Amino acid sequence: MRKLSQPITYLSRYIASVSLLGAAMMIGCGKSEVPLAHVEGTILLDGQPLANAIVEFQPEGPVGKVRPSIGETGPDGKYKLRFSRDRWGAVVGNHKVLITTFSPSGDGKFKERVPATYNSATTLRRTVERQSNWLDFDLQTQGSQGPTLAAGE
Repeated sequence: MRKLSQPITYLSRYIASVSLLGAAMMIGCGKSEVPLAHVEGTILLDGQPLANAIVEFQPEGPVGKVRPSIGETGPDGKYKLRFSRDRWGAVVGNHKVLITTFSPSGDGKFKERVPATYNSATTLRRTVERQSNWLDFDLQTQGSQGPTLAAGE
């Protein structure tokens, strides 16, 4: 039997948080009438596709109490946002954007590859328009004064 006094690691808290968020998205709030729009794009880190990243769009302003939309990047860095189990997209309006990922550091611990300026201390903001949205992010790990935008934004 495991001792309950064992410390909870950062990774286990992260996994628990993502699991709870996923469960909340699946349960949902019933049939919501908030306006959604399709959102997808590509995330690069230092010019390379960022695989296995979690992308979260948190609504701000008047619709700020609506749940966030979440997606995950594939090997090519592409993501597509989901609002709930059966609804794709994000709420129309302004959003704070968080991008996070963990990768093995070789010592049995996991390390965040994305700088805090894009997740825990994010400076990323995007507006979701009523039409289909293609929103790219070109993140930099060194020497950046903040987020840079990919071509076409």
